[in-house]
Amino acid sequence: MKTLRQLLSRGALALALVGISITGTIYLLRDSLPRIWYDYRCLPTYAAQQSLPYQTFLRWVESGRVKSVLFNAEQAIVYINDPSGSYRVKLPELDLTWADILSAKKVEIIELVPGSC
Repeated sequence: MKTLRQLLSRGALALALVGISITGTIYLLRDSLPRIWYDYRCLPTYAAQQSLPYQTFLRWVESGRVKSVLFNAEQAIVYINDPSGSYRVKLPELDLTWADILSAKKVEIIELVPGSC
């Protein structure tokens, strides 16, 4: 039969190991946590929006169908409200062609404040 002292020492050891594991995980993910939190926090806001392919988005802009967009620089996503519905478009981060096309077609770009939905 184990004594109270043995049980407490094992409990303290287990608690210390859990604490070290949590601290280590947070340390390793420290750069990713803000983005993960942002994605999770903003999920209800944009979950109902359909995803629109990038090429379709460009065709819509070229045809004049898109009048304004919400731009989320943190995620490189554009949100469109159209008479047919709301859409989100993942933008290529290394290709800024989309910015030139939006500017040429005089589409209003409303940039979201960092950290906001």
